[in-house]
Amino acid sequence: APHLVREALSLLRSARHVYVVGQGLSSSLAQLLAELLRFLGYATTDAAADTLSLAMHLADVDENCVLVAVAAGPPSEETANALRYAREKGARTLAFTWSLTSPVAQAADLALPCGAVEVSPLTSVGVMAGLIDSVVQTLAADDVEGVQMRMERYIQARDYMLARKRR
Repeated sequence: APHLVREALSLLRSARHVYVVGQGLSSSLAQLLAELLRFLGYATTDAAADTLSLAMHLADVDENCVLVAVAAGPPSEETANALRYAREKGARTLAFTWSLTSPVAQAADLALPCGAVEVSPLTSVGVMAGLIDSVVQTLAADDVEGVQMRMERYIQARDYMLARKRR
C-alpha cells in the first residue's frame, strides 16, 4: 500500500541513526539495505543477528533511532523481541515482512508486507528485494546531487586503492 511506503520513508528520513537487522535468509537483504542507506549518507548499522551482537547494538538505541527488521524467512521471535526492546527505548520500528501476522510484523510500529503468491514453501525474496530497492531509490531521489558526489568520492577511493595495488 502506497501510504505504508510513504510512512516508512518518513520514518527513515527522520532518523538520526538506522539499525538494520535480519536473521538467516533475511541477513543478506538486511546487509544490502544497510549498505545502500550508508551510501545515501544515512548513519546506519547492520546489527549482527546473533543475540549478543544484537544486544550490543540495541544498547545504543533511543528515540532518535529507527530499527528496521527484514523478515523474509520463518518467524523469528528474537527479531521480534529486538523490535519490542527498541520500541521500549523510544525508537521507531519498521519491518519488511512476508506476513502481517508474523511476530516481527506484530512487534513493529510499521510493517511493509512483501508477500507474494507462493508456489513453494520458500519465501519470495525477490518481492522483498524489490520493495527495499524502491524505498532506497526514493530516498536517493531526495538528494540526487549528494548521491552523485558520494558516488564520485567512492570511485575516487576505489581507483586509488586499485592503482596502489598494482604498484
